[in-house]
Amino acid sequence: MLVADSSEDKIRINLVDPRWTKEALMELKKTTSFICPSCRTPVQLKIGETRIPHFAHINTCSIQGEKESLYHMDGKIQLHDWLQNQGIKGELETYYPSIKQRADVVAEIDDETICFEFQCAKISEQEKLARTNGYEKEQLSVKWILGGNRVKRLKTYEYRFNHFVWDFIQLNSAGISYLLSYCSKLKAFILLDSIVPFSKQTIFANTTILPSSQLSFQQFLQPTNVSWEPVVFQKQWMMKRDRFRNVPKVHVSKKEKRLQALIYEQYGIPLTLVPSEAFIPLKEAWRLKEAVYVWQTIVLHALESISEGEVFHLQRVLWLMNRNVNFEHFTQEKDIVQTVVQSYLNKLSTLGIIHKVKRNEYKKSNYSFFLSSYEAIQKRDKQMDTFFRQKRKV
Repeated sequence: MLVADSSEDKIRINLVDPRWTKEALMELKKTTSFICPSCRTPVQLKIGETRIPHFAHINTCSIQGEKESLYHMDGKIQLHDWLQNQGIKGELETYYPSIKQRADVVAEIDDETICFEFQCAKISEQEKLARTNGYEKEQLSVKWILGGNRVKRLKTYEYRFNHFVWDFIQLNSAGISYLLSYCSKLKAFILLDSIVPFSKQTIFANTTILPSSQLSFQQFLQPTNVSWEPVVFQKQWMMKRDRFRNVPKVHVSKKEKRLQALIYEQYGIPLTLVPSEAFIPLKEAWRLKEAVYVWQTIVLHALESISEGEVFHLQRVLWLMNRNVNFEHFTQEKDIVQTVVQSYLNKLSTLGIIHKVKRNEYKKSNYSFFLSSYEAIQKRDKQMDTFFRQKRKV
């Protein structure tokens, strides 16, 4: 906490103010006691050697339950300064008593009051929505900024996501997904684009580090360098697929178990031998929040039940998917499912695997998706790899 009131005269003490040097704070601490501007309970001024000066509640705060980390404290100071350096007046830790919420930074921009929430700790989707609704109730805009500490990098292009992080993905004006977080250690924004999920926890993305001095507020609202270029991680993507085939998973989800039972019963193959065509990166796929090999295998299984040479509609594929595998998310958010499956069918048509007749209508070709041997799958994988390398764009 960086802002407190003096108990005696209720003067607001903002530790970001340059006049409050370490020496000045040491003198102030000798003669002054402090209270929290939000809950009005006593706080103490801490001036240590490792952490920046800050206020801490003597007892638990009824407004802010979780203990604030140095990472979060540094970050909101930096975001405040980032706005100030652009001529945007900002205020730290503004408290709104009517909704009992304290914003990390508040700024007045074009006659609009914007509350910035620098979220470094995991919270539930319900809490995030409740806090957003609270600000909107007061006719305040809110911008959520994910803490870079929540973005877990595994390899150059590979990250581990959880449901909390998924909720921070946005779309630019061209409909391309991106995730913009802020790292107080790097003093920079981290931009992920070309986001493609491999599994529910693992995603691939291109990464750009943007020092705060190089990103304006308008660019923050709509980053100009967001692109769809999965070609940059094709090699790592293919290696991930090969590992999926050769190293059995220790933890298998309920949906994967049900899919395993289905393809073993229908085709006599294990989950590791799902079709090569079930690993195609698509820019819309992140909206399903599902493993690529799960939902694409379900689509391919639906296509297997359609006769060679038959013309079929997108809606028939969706119906077959729901009939064959009653996965919960295929009965919810139908518009999202339809958009993603449509994109996938169009991609299969560019591969020559099916033929597009007209919008949302396709013709089944003589092509078998499910192969019975590991050798045949390996050969098909290499064919797919060669195709994508020639195209240089997925």
